[in-house]
Amino acid sequence: VVDSIFADRVMWVEYDHVVHVKRGNLFVIVPDRVPTYMGTSFMQPLQKWLMVSHPNSNILHSTDSPHGLIIFYSRMTEFGVSGGRVVEANHERDIISMIKLAMVRHGRKERFHIFNGYDDKNEPMNIRDQFLLFRTATTIIGPHGSGLANMIWLDFDRAGLSCDKRPQVLEFVAGPDSEMVQHGPGRGKYLGYQFLFRGLP
Repeated sequence: VVDSIFADRVMWVEYDHVVHVKRGNLFVIVPDRVPTYMGTSFMQPLQKWLMVSHPNSNILHSTDSPHGLIIFYSRMTEFGVSGGRVVEANHERDIISMIKLAMVRHGRKERFHIFNGYDDKNEPMNIRDQFLLFRTATTIIGPHGSGLANMIWLDFDRAGLSCDKRPQVLEFVAGPDSEMVQHGPGRGKYLGYQFLFRGLP
C-alpha cells in the first residue's frame, strides 16, 4: 500500500450495518451525483492527502528523468488481456512512434515510458511502484482500461495556477461494440476515465 498507517484507519462498512464512533471523527464518502461506478467525490480529498503525506521533494527523486514522464498505457502484454479493447500491435507501434516524434518536434524533455501493469521482472507492479511512476507523469496516453485509473496519482500541485503545466490525459474511446463501457439511455454514450479526471483538482 502507499500509506499503511492510513490504510489501517479505513473500515469498510457492510450494507445495513450501524457504526458508532465513541471518540474521534468519522469521515463518510457520499455517493456521486454522476451516474457511474467511477466515483469522483473522494478525488480532491485524496489529492490533498497525497500532498501532505508525499511531498514533491520525496517523489521527484524516484525517477531518472528530472523532467518527468510521458506514459503510454499499453494493454498488449505476453499474458494477454481479459477485458479486450487492445490496440492492434502494428497500430500501437505507429502511435508510439508518433508520440516520440512529437516529443522531439515540440522539444519535450520528459522520458517516454510504456506502462502495461507489469514491472521489469514481468510481475504485476505493486501499488506503491505505480504511485511513484505516475506521480512524475506529465502526460498519460492510452486506450480505455483500468490502468488509466492511475491518473489519481498525478501531481497537479506542481502546475500551480498554470493550465498549460497541468498533467494531461488522452484516452482512446471504445466503440459502441464494447457494451461494457457504454452508459444506458439518457446517461451519455461512453463510460470512460474522464469521470475520474474531472474529479481531480
